[in-house]
Amino acid sequence: MINILNKNIINLTKKHAFTLAEILITLGIIGVVAAITMPTLIKNYKAIVLRSQFNKAYTSFAQATQMILTQEFDNNPNLFEETNASDLLNYYQKHMRKAVKCDRGDICPTNIFPRAYNVSLGSTFVAKNYKTYTGYEMDIGCISDSSIVLQDNTFAIIDNGFPKKYITIDINGWRKAPNKLGHDFFMFQIVDGALKPMGSKGTGTARWNVCSKTSDSSVNGRGCTAKALSDKDYFKNLP
Repeated sequence: MINILNKNIINLTKKHAFTLAEILITLGIIGVVAAITMPTLIKNYKAIVLRSQFNKAYTSFAQATQMILTQEFDNNPNLFEETNASDLLNYYQKHMRKAVKCDRGDICPTNIFPRAYNVSLGSTFVAKNYKTYTGYEMDIGCISDSSIVLQDNTFAIIDNGFPKKYITIDINGWRKAPNKLGHDFFMFQIVDGALKPMGSKGTGTARWNVCSKTSDSSVNGRGCTAKALSDKDYFKNLP
């Protein structure tokens, strides 16, 4: 009786066991599926991270801009245009938690900022380390004056502009790629006392508000900020 039972168990096991060929085929199918889906999953994950960093940076600077307007400028938006970038930098540092600033002529900690002396940030650093939306050499106009780094390594450049102030923000820090306009480097402008994304109504000029996947313009990507803010799939479709 015991022998019969053992034989039945062995036969049942044999019927339900996988052969080596079946296992290899299954692993092959899993590998093919992974090869197809992984790039999409990685791309979507990166898009989620960038969107989160973008929203956080925009919210931080927008709130600080509002606080400067109400607490420093007595709700007079014209004072943003009348205040130089150096003084404005001090206000942003005051209203942003543990922010570290580096103004023209300052001796800045090189573990935080890209250079010890922030005398010509545009020509000595931005032009050499940042590219346009499609990877071409970038125009540094209005991305060159005072800089500030937040606690999460968000790196921003505050520029005097003509006459409106510009704030260009690297949402994941200047040490982290890709360092491209419209990817992780976004330009904003202070208009009527509020921080506005470039490319939105009232910002920049038609020449500056470019956001094209085919353009080789040296300002291509400046106008992408508004799209990044309004299009939920923006970061999934970067060139």
